[in-house]
Amino acid sequence: MTKLGGRHGEPDIFALGHLAGADPAAAELDPVREDAVVVLLSGSPYYILAGLLLCSIAICIALRRWIAIGLYAAYIGMTVLWWLWESGAEFWPFIPRLALPLLLGLWMLTPVFRRSMGKKAALPHGRMLWSLLISTMMLAIGALYWLDRAPDARTTQWTALAEPAAGAGDWQHYGNDLGGSRFSPLAQITPENAGALKIAWTFRTGPAPDGKPVTFEANPLKIGDLVYICTGYNDVIALDAETGKQVWRFSAKARLDSVPARHCRGVAHAQLPDAHGTCASRIFTATVDARLIALDSLSGRPCEGFGKAGQVNLLEGMGEVIKGYYLVTSPPIVVRGNVVLGGWVTDGQSTGEPPGVIRAFDAATGALVWAFDPGNPMSTGMPKAGESYTRGTPNSWAPMSGDEALGTVYIPMGNATPDYGGMHRTVNDDRFASSVVALNAETGQLRWTFQTTHHDLWDYDVGSQPVLIEMRGTPALVQPTKRGQIFVLDRRTGRPLLPIVERKVPTDGVPGERLASTQPFSPALPDFAGPRPTEARMWGLTPFDQLICRIMFRAARFDGTLTPIGLDRPTITWPGYIGGIDWGSVAIDPTRRIMIVNNNQISNYNRHFRPGRTHSRSSRGSFGILPS
Repeated sequence: MTKLGGRHGEPDIFALGHLAGADPAAAELDPVREDAVVVLLSGSPYYILAGLLLCSIAICIALRRWIAIGLYAAYIGMTVLWWLWESGAEFWPFIPRLALPLLLGLWMLTPVFRRSMGKKAALPHGRMLWSLLISTMMLAIGALYWLDRAPDARTTQWTALAEPAAGAGDWQHYGNDLGGSRFSPLAQITPENAGALKIAWTFRTGPAPDGKPVTFEANPLKIGDLVYICTGYNDVIALDAETGKQVWRFSAKARLDSVPARHCRGVAHAQLPDAHGTCASRIFTATVDARLIALDSLSGRPCEGFGKAGQVNLLEGMGEVIKGYYLVTSPPIVVRGNVVLGGWVTDGQSTGEPPGVIRAFDAATGALVWAFDPGNPMSTGMPKAGESYTRGTPNSWAPMSGDEALGTVYIPMGNATPDYGGMHRTVNDDRFASSVVALNAETGQLRWTFQTTHHDLWDYDVGSQPVLIEMRGTPALVQPTKRGQIFVLDRRTGRPLLPIVERKVPTDGVPGERLASTQPFSPALPDFAGPRPTEARMWGLTPFDQLICRIMFRAARFDGTLTPIGLDRPTITWPGYIGGIDWGSVAIDPTRRIMIVNNNQISNYNRHFRPGRTHSRSSRGSFGILPS
């Protein structure tokens, strides 16, 4: 079973793959046939040639023929040429192709191997062939050394910025500003002195209360003299920014049993207007057991006037929620005096999972101000008694952005559950899924929506925080996506500021599914999907791992990006559901107009199963189950 990765905040998914025409449960490959299989699947002929050559070498070694050394030198030389030709002389493709063969070559140069070959190997021809083997190995290592020393053409010259204004050293929001630019004007650290930085202090948050592992993912806030962080189990800690000493710690006592994701990406801060004394300055955190908490920023004590004893129960109006199916992993955002947040819904379990409602609470009192229900966008209040917000709707688990001047909050939306099956989805599901949605921060009314993937069947929910910038005097929104496409919109209207084109994509997916015939692309900006998967780019630690990956690639369907996931044959989904660009989003320097992008380059190996079909835990890859 090969784990293809899971994003933070989501359970891992495994792909169940098999060779065309074979039983997936019996997909373990016969080593005798592997070289031929990749050729039969229209793969590289290198493997059949290398296989025959290695078999000949093994026979010659068994017979103690000195020609084995010469044949191995030929094998190394052929592999070097194949590596240079097929991979474009990149470093990582060198490892599975040549690392193990070079180690075996070193063994063939040892006295132990020479003695095992007998007197025949000591003949002049044998010495000549050993010299040939040494030469080919040195050629391979020399080529690798040269590539490792090659200059990086992507190096950029940076210039220092002007000294910031007083107070500009604070980091008051998740992305520094409400628009998530992640830009700091501080100029004390430069390329010239960055190498001299030393650790000033270290603080350890400690293990989870139940002793289980927990990740630390929080973007710290720095406000005045304090730094605010949260742990994966939702304790909030204030540290002295100069010394790193703990000033206060609030224990959220989060219920961690059956929680699939222990993540807290950060907290939010708000200064209440015209307020003084305790809780005039507040820290807000939302927990993995669905609570919104307000704390005094100076003492860490709960704000008594907020909700009940400083807390709001986020399960109200949600209907039945199975434990662990709804939680909050990203920080809320405070816009126009309202604390706005969404929630993470467990992926791929059923069609009637908890609602993906977006809600706003009064930052002073904790009272519900409005709710945006993607299944019923005209209703903005609490559901009637005995009812709930619409179940199974798209949800928003990623960080949001806000514009105080426009009074708008920008919501990156996820998919409707389950991610890989859409036959059951409603018109509103298809309208809001995998979109960025602009809402009136004071009323929750919809202002506009832009969809990044139509009828998303690949788990391409929008995981990146929208980034707000000024573009030629126009208020703009930059929306990165898992697909690697970056869309630039007028944040007042949602209209494109850079061209967006609809391109035809394959529509022959699972029978009965309604795939979109076109998908949006942003040709004016680079595509950050990563290099297109090819057989030559398949990787493994050894030649055998790589061979199996190449066979799996050839056995799967791959028609480029947005290839539909099928029933009878594995499918390669590129980029995978971790991106492209996921919840790390992008950073933008408004002074030099530079966007810095951190993208993932991971594909998924997917296949659908009909309800009731059993899955082999020993198989490779990941699966989706069609809704019944």
